[in-house]
Amino acid sequence: MVPRRVTPARYVVSTRLQRLSSATPFNDAAEAPQGVYPEITNNERRLLTMALTLAEANQVVQGALDKAKEMNIRISVAVCDAGGRLMAFNRMDGAIWASAYGSQGKAIASAGFARPS
Repeated sequence: MVPRRVTPARYVVSTRLQRLSSATPFNDAAEAPQGVYPEITNNERRLLTMALTLAEANQVVQGALDKAKEMNIRISVAVCDAGGRLMAFNRMDGAIWASAYGSQGKAIASAGFARPS
């Protein structure tokens, strides 16, 4: 039996936008008011408009570092945007060298699969 191929959510959203963009005066669904694109769900609209700023990424890093200090452990923290591109990184003094690579890989995988890690 051949396994069924799953279509990534980003591809589904982009193809819906391409199909709908020719019939609307808006550049994309993010600019359109609620209800203009009835085929696009609220979750898809959130994915289209979600952006992470550097300040927010640094807040995430600082929160992870504070928690690690509270737990008395040394970690590396990496934060990626929705496309899997590194936005912020910090390695605590005394953290093992390989944790830098592991944290970045986890952050990229988390962004790619849209799941927390």
